[in-house]
This record gives sequence, structure tokens and C-alpha cells, in this order.
Amino acid sequence: MEKNPLQRVKLVAAFVIAGLHGSASLSKPFNPILGETYSAKWKDGTSVYLEQTNHHPPVTHWLVRHPEDLYTFMGFGMFSGKVNMLENCVRTRRNGVNIVDFQGEGCSEQSLVRSSTESLIS
Repeated sequence: MEKNPLQRVKLVAAFVIAGLHGSASLSKPFNPILGETYSAKWKDGTSVYLEQTNHHPPVTHWLVRHPEDLYTFMGFGMFSGKVNMLENCVRTRRNGVNIVDFQGEGCSEQSLVRSSTESLIS
């Protein structure tokens, strides 16, 4: 377990960024039906659990657990989007929280991001 706080933050950031590819490449579509669950086990033995806890707006809760309990990654997220033709932009928002617990060695908590794409039509 990393003891240097700065190095630990770097590792957490790398963990979150490295996991973004998984959200774009799930083999099973997660249809936002209230109460739907999804569970899987990755090749390294990591357990993944998801549950759709709200339909409008869609909210998903998740739990990812390392096979040797070195870490637990949990949280929830809600995605919403809005097109504003007057301002020529699309704004998306992911409300929610990501929490990584390092086997009792400490936690990292981060809020999900808001993004904006402007100048869609030039």
C-alpha cells in the first residue's frame, strides 16, 4: 500500500481514468429499468455489481471489489444532458460520487464532472 499521499492521489487519478474505457465497452447494454442489476467477475477475479436505482432520471449505483479486498470502489451516478440552441452548446452533467476505499488504509472521494461542448454549429 502506497504511503506517500501525493503518490496515492496520482494512483487514484490513474485508476479512475483507466476505468473510463470500461464504460464505453460493456458487452451488455445496461437498460435503465428500475431495479435492474448487473454483476460480473473480471478475468483477475474482481467482482462488479451494478443496480439501476432510479428511472427518471436514470441513477446507477455500483460496487467494484478487488478479489483480495485490497480496494473497494463504490458510488452512484446520474447522467443528464441539455441542448441549448440559443447558446449553440450541449451541456452534460454527471451527478454522483466515486469512493475508493483502500482496505482500511484510507478513502478517496470525488464528485463526478460537468462538461460543456460549445460552438457546435459554426
